Amino acid sequence: MKAISQGCVLALVLGLALAASGCGSSSTPPKHVKSTALVKKAATAADSLSPNLVTAVTTAKSGASLLQVKFELAGRPDVGIPVDVDLVIVPQADSIDRISGTVQGDDGLEVVSGGTLDPAEKPTFGTPIHRSLKVRATRDGIFTLSAALTVESGGQALGPVYTLPLIAGNGFLDTGATPAPAPTPARPAQTAAAK
Repeated sequence: MKAISQGCVLALVLGLALAASGCGSSSTPPKHVKSTALVKKAATAADSLSPNLVTAVTTAKSGASLLQVKFELAGRPDVGIPVDVDLVIVPQADSIDRISGTVQGDDGLEVVSGGTLDPAEKPTFGTPIHRSLKVRATRDGIFTLSAALTVESGGQALGPVYTLPLIAGNGFLDTGATPAPAPTPARPAQTAAAK
């Protein structure tokens, strides 16, 4: 009986050990099973920016990848009435030493205040830099606001220029020309039978 009970106990212990290893949770999933956990992106200061910001355009290759430039108007510009502009510069590198610049408008668009951008020393990657401007259109039209920035990084000074489109008034330039009269429709020709 001793032999049977030792065998039963051994079988019982082995069975429990196997059951415990099969039922327990493992800290690593099997290699053939892919993880379906979603990876969340860490929130940055740039994520809290206004959704109404419009991205400025640049054609420059040098320095353009170091910055992201956006802007937002406080309202649609009317001729002769100043409007506030929030210019936002978001550094895209940790190696930037200094950012400065100037903003000017096309003929017909005046920068009333904020045309010279105060320098930002050692800006942090992804942290927005806000600069306030005030512009005034002197006539109806579609204008361009240009932000000529100087980016100092690694002993080099780069000068990307960003353009911001702006529509003032009705958007069309009033040339003072009188519109041409609409053409009169042609009369149908009479047929020989109608004569």
